[in-house]
Amino acid sequence: MYCRSCGAQNPEGATICAVCNKPISGQPATPPHPIAQESPYINQPKKTNTLAIVSLVLGIMAFFCFGITALFGVICGVIALNQINRDDKYEGKGIAIAGTILSGVSFAFLSILLAILFPVLAQAREKAKEESCMTNQRYLSRAMLMYAQDHNETLPSSGNWCDLITPYITDKKIFQCPSAGSIANKGGKSTSYAYNTHCNHLNIVKVNMPSITPMTFDAKNSKWNQSGGNELVACRHAKKTVMSFLDGHVESKTPEEARETIWDPMSFWHPDLRRMRILLKKK
Repeated sequence: MYCRSCGAQNPEGATICAVCNKPISGQPATPPHPIAQESPYINQPKKTNTLAIVSLVLGIMAFFCFGITALFGVICGVIALNQINRDDKYEGKGIAIAGTILSGVSFAFLSILLAILFPVLAQAREKAKEESCMTNQRYLSRAMLMYAQDHNETLPSSGNWCDLITPYITDKKIFQCPSAGSIANKGGKSTSYAYNTHCNHLNIVKVNMPSITPMTFDAKNSKWNQSGGNELVACRHAKKTVMSFLDGHVESKTPEEARETIWDPMSFWHPDLRRMRILLKKK
């Protein structure tokens, strides 16, 4: 029996409480409910680290935008891992690790891709410069032939050929090869091309092999009205030189091929007759 007053347990059938000496009711009393004690510490729910989520999102995005966001994903992932390990209120360590790994893989893939693409892009850029150089010399050769047409089929002088063909040219930029630096003379004029000195006042009607006789070519120096022969040839385009010929066409040639052309069209001597026959056969 439980005393309703103090809650003490008494023998069955007792009428007076042995503790508080108060009468006990005939009905049994229920034991008092224990008083719940409040915990001095309240467990707060952990928050998922925001940078961990950002790292994962950037790592996924890197696969769809060629790794552009990969570096930022790695940085956010490392910072998130540091915050999670240092502060217990954050969670999401697995998300941060996944984002860091994805971003790292994407960054490595981007590095390999760039290592492959850079030589290809450089080659394409150089090819574009070579095409531009060929266009320049094509215009120069046309200006030469237009001058010859107006002067009894005679080409300009090798001493002032740039000045003589300038009236036939609308854009002075064609005197400059895109792969060569420009060094202007005192008059502010320069050209990265040279004129075959053997074409000085040459009557093109008398030339038997105009298709293999150079007229202009890439030169080592940038001098206005520059002229010379094979000793001035510059190979600026993937170890090749661009040359225009007396028939008006333009080609890109190796140093060996440049030497085997007919620099002096009025001379019948050629260093390699077999090569000359091959060249003529190609034409």
